[in-house]
Amino acid sequence: MDKQEIIKIIKEDSDFGELKNMFDEPNIFKVTNMCFTETWHSSFWSWLFDPQGSHGFKTEPLSLLFKTINEDACFPDSTLIFTQPNEKGLSEKICQKKGYKKCEFDTFININYKRTVIIEYKIKAQIEKEQIKRYIDVMESDKDCIFIYVVPITQKEVLLKTYNELEDNYKKWHCLTFQDLYENILCPLFDKHKNDCCPYDNSKMVLISDYMKNLRCNRGGIRIAYTQEEQEKADSFFNKRKQQLNELQEIYENEIICKPREQRTAFFDNDDDEALFSYISGILFYLEHKTPQFNKPYFKLAYQIDFEGKTITGNDYKEVFIKLIEQIVEEGLMEKLLDNNGRLFYENSAIPAITKSQDDKKGKGYYTEIKPYFINTHYGIGEFNKVIDKIIEKFNIIWPKKHSLSRTLWPN
Repeated sequence: MDKQEIIKIIKEDSDFGELKNMFDEPNIFKVTNMCFTETWHSSFWSWLFDPQGSHGFKTEPLSLLFKTINEDACFPDSTLIFTQPNEKGLSEKICQKKGYKKCEFDTFININYKRTVIIEYKIKAQIEKEQIKRYIDVMESDKDCIFIYVVPITQKEVLLKTYNELEDNYKKWHCLTFQDLYENILCPLFDKHKNDCCPYDNSKMVLISDYMKNLRCNRGGIRIAYTQEEQEKADSFFNKRKQQLNELQEIYENEIICKPREQRTAFFDNDDDEALFSYISGILFYLEHKTPQFNKPYFKLAYQIDFEGKTITGNDYKEVFIKLIEQIVEEGLMEKLLDNNGRLFYENSAIPAITKSQDDKKGKGYYTEIKPYFINTHYGIGEFNKVIDKIIEKFNIIWPKKHSLSRTLWPN
């Protein structure tokens, strides 16, 4: 069968159709375009972990969190607990009482002015070693403080790699993914309480259900978590369509590998098909880690640029950007990019994208060191593309789909 025949069979599969419906299903985060907004995620979890929260679950969510990280979770109902999402007032009050240095946290939990829990959430932003270390330094007076770092399931390997590179005295974090929070907190909580509410008073369960649906969102290779319904349907779909998927994968790899790059055509005829197959392949990739039968991910979307005769690829645009800068430094070409003060700014920004000065690190932004330079890696997609435009202008780099996620299909 040719490619179109196989795609037609797959798209007409009932399990594939149900997965598509899950992919397209609206929720409050999606319709307001807040799927990947970190402040929304931190506010939701701070609300859920607050024993005085309007959800009425008291300390149950917090107990499930402590169980997830294997910490003692005995909270009498009379326990005084503060939670604070993205606000200065309460954490400053606690910090003054406990003698901490001043700092802002995504979720700040304090139990009877004694035990403190700090939670940092990352969705799209870069995982920064300096930020991880700074939080430890801020809380240095509290030896029993619990630090939790939460990232999307697709960023787990990056988090563990970053954590393992830390000095031993900074390895005090519990490294979790939103998949852990989904499986160990949201699912048990939802299953236990979904029938508790009267029909006219189920707003809290609707909110939790919407948040669980939002975890399915997929953008630029970042996936927050995979829900149980998706996993079950993907398992059924794979068992029925393994042969067609393998045939399609072989066609796909031949199209990508065997043709010169300038002669390649889009593997999928439209962006909707590409997004849908990317979504399906992401679930199969996740199941690969749980079920041995899934021996490889399908239709992997990656990022690629061609520079000085070399191809640079990565799992996301930030990874490719860092690899590109490393290559430019290695080739001794960085000075071509910088102004007379040893800096590169993207358009209308007061914050250097690249700098040689230690002093610039004191300003807003997070910098990755590629000696002797410091690279701001806390940008969003738009800012990165503006910096990349300047690099393209200097070096005539081939970068697919400028001003977009800069995706290209590439074999594993």
